[in-house]
Amino acid sequence: MNAWFFKPYPFVTTTKQKLLMSLVFGKIVFLFLYIFKPFGISNLENNLVSYTLGFGLITFIITLFNLFIFPFIFPKFFNPNKWIIGKMTLFFLGTTLMISIANWYYNLSIARPINQIDNTFLYYVLVTLLVGFFPLIFYIYISERNRSKQYVLVAKKLSNTNDDFLKEDENITLISATKKDSFSFVINDLVYISSEGNYASIFYLKNNELKEQLIRISLSKLENQLQDYASIVRCHKSYIVNTHQVLQIDGNARGYFLKLDKIDFSIPVSRSFPKEFLYTLVK
Repeated sequence: MNAWFFKPYPFVTTTKQKLLMSLVFGKIVFLFLYIFKPFGISNLENNLVSYTLGFGLITFIITLFNLFIFPFIFPKFFNPNKWIIGKMTLFFLGTTLMISIANWYYNLSIARPINQIDNTFLYYVLVTLLVGFFPLIFYIYISERNRSKQYVLVAKKLSNTNDDFLKEDENITLISATKKDSFSFVINDLVYISSEGNYASIFYLKNNELKEQLIRISLSKLENQLQDYASIVRCHKSYIVNTHQVLQIDGNARGYFLKLDKIDFSIPVSRSFPKEFLYTLVK
């Protein structure tokens, strides 16, 4: 069970995804309470729609707030490349507790004056956990399994693909943003380039050993200087790779990852990277 909590899991990063997730969760809560009328709601005669809609709206607002604010306040914890099931569970648990507090206050200050259901704070915590948290854990379990199967199958298929690439043995000179510094090397010796703030770290082979050269330039501007080389691809906002150096593609619930020669870690592939171009990332 402990190993399951450490499995990779995708975290929503775009505004559209965050809005959609919050809207879906709020709608599920509203429909569940309105249709099934649990926890004494069936005894209500009036204001049923507005009463249950209030809980759905609370769920939507708090979920959306947390999806935007928490990653901003705790960027290291919410690093999408290091997001795991355990972190997602903690996020949902914290969000559920916040929703339960808001539900209790909503009923206390708004619903009770119109003769709606009156219950204790602990009751609302337990009810919110039952309605929201545990079904979400089940959703995480199912979605992680489905995503992992999908990415692993595609990764295996891609890793078994052998395309012939034209080798590029010419020298290239990369010029810094200030145009005061430059770095020359054989393009085929390039392994990958990573973004380091206003700098770019160029990792290349020299005498079959991995070397690093730091130059002051953004990855976007560096990408423009390398656009004539078909085997040099930007696979992620922080990485440019030489496809000749890709040994295999791995996949898990978070997405695809590249294993390159001479390095002991995997390079992530952006989820926005066109899937048809993944075939260009295998030797």
